[in-house]
Amino acid sequence: MTATAARAPDALAATSLQAPVGGTHCDEQEYAAFLATLTITAAYRRQRVAARRRFVSAYPDLTEWFGEPLTQRVGRLGGQQRGVISDHASHDARGYLLFLGLRGHARFDYPWMLAGGHFHTCELAAQLGLKLGLQGLIDDAVRLGFDRGGADQGLRWTLGRILLHTASR
Repeated sequence: MTATAARAPDALAATSLQAPVGGTHCDEQEYAAFLATLTITAAYRRQRVAARRRFVSAYPDLTEWFGEPLTQRVGRLGGQQRGVISDHASHDARGYLLFLGLRGHARFDYPWMLAGGHFHTCELAAQLGLKLGLQGLIDDAVRLGFDRGGADQGLRWTLGRILLHTASR
């Protein structure tokens, strides 16, 4: 087992898994400063900031958003046609919501994370400079006999959701 993998349980134990979900918005400058570090077009950067603004306008108190029905918080559920979106503000703000979770501003519930589909949480964590030890965990899984592709996919999915639920940085 790698040193990173050995420390993972300690990091989780330090975070209360029983703490309530919820959180607060960060200011627009914090989010915009992060977006400025990414290699994305200026138009896409403006689109992401605008999505955050619409979301904050719709849900100025993030606690209210956590109290909404799951279909509204997810914005679109599996099984619905691709173009059917039940809440544009929530759907378009997923990147911002993931940012809040990885920066420790919010803790998310499992129903939202499970219904939300594919998140790129580990990629976003890397863009934020968070060291997850993901490669070490994948290497450990391969040494234990798991397929590298399956281990990569499974660990990204699992670790991403643990991070969003615990708000552990």
